[in-house]
Amino acid sequence: MEKNSFTIIELLVVIAIIAIIAVIVFPNYKSGQSQLALERAANKLAQDIRSMQQKAMSAEKDDRCSPHNHKGGWGVFFDKNEIKQYIIFSDCNDNNNYDLGNDKTVDVEFENGVKIDSLPANFMSVIFTPPDPTITINPSSLSKGEVRITLENNNSKIKIITINKAGLINVSD
Repeated sequence: MEKNSFTIIELLVVIAIIAIIAVIVFPNYKSGQSQLALERAANKLAQDIRSMQQKAMSAEKDDRCSPHNHKGGWGVFFDKNEIKQYIIFSDCNDNNNYDLGNDKTVDVEFENGVKIDSLPANFMSVIFTPPDPTITINPSSLSKGEVRITLENNNSKIKIITINKAGLINVSD
């Protein structure tokens, strides 16, 4: 006689195997999500810096600057007191510095669980001025070669974004 059904033992063995796999996978799921958020945040920051560099290389103008004669550069501003965000800005008054209220900005927040772990100064900006672009790192005491911005997630994993005076932007562990 042919049997076309599962026995209760076979069914319990399959359920036990699924439970064991779930116990192994789920604890690592949260840390994997946190690591992925850190990767995405570091790559987005590097891409935003490259985007500002590209805008300066193409001498793009920001129509939001008043009057409509934007001749300054494009930059990214970091504040040690605002560890969950950074600011992208256009240097409307062409002073190679970020000026709250004068320069047009976009606030960019990191994903949940990601923050700036260390900056070389309390306030820092990286500005690309057309047409070369010329790179200005403020405060000027930081511009000796390169600056590093360290991002950290909830699991104390880090990513380092390095920007050098030649315009190379690198993401590393």
